[in-house]
Amino acid sequence: MILSVLVLAHGLITRRTVFGRHVYAIGGNLAAARLSGVKARAVTFWIFVNMGFLAGIAGVIYSARSNGAQPAAGTMFELDAIAAAFIGGAAVTGGVGTVVGALVGGLIMAVMSNGMQLMGVDQSMQSVVRGWCCWRSRSTSGTSAARAAPGRNPPVSRERCGRNTGRAQCRYE
Repeated sequence: MILSVLVLAHGLITRRTVFGRHVYAIGGNLAAARLSGVKARAVTFWIFVNMGFLAGIAGVIYSARSNGAQPAAGTMFELDAIAAAFIGGAAVTGGVGTVVGALVGGLIMAVMSNGMQLMGVDQSMQSVVRGWCCWRSRSTSGTSAARAAPGRNPPVSRERCGRNTGRAQCRYE
């Protein structure tokens, strides 16, 4: 329930708001975003506020699920999160990726981790497999992002593109 609400909310924010376009613009090219009139410091601040909020929700859910809080809880989750983002289609160079793609990447990582646990694979070998998946998805993300980019942002006419429209990435016909 909580996940579906968060995915819907963040999906709408990234696709249909000026703030979402600014986030993609900053991720794609910070200098160009600043020259386009994006207030990069303010947007970056609100991105970090959002991430803190999401981390707090994740911590509360994880503590409730494990019936207690421990300082070492969540160790090595960052590798899973990075690999899930890369598998979901995000690029290291930024400006590419979707909320649904990150969710799919997270589901793939969860299924893979669960399968390795059920098979009795050693914990250190599981980390190696996760790292390999992260490396493999990273090594192919440049080619897949380059192929996917032209279809994501259709050409925009001159009348709809400008400094006050909030469209950070405008291409002219």
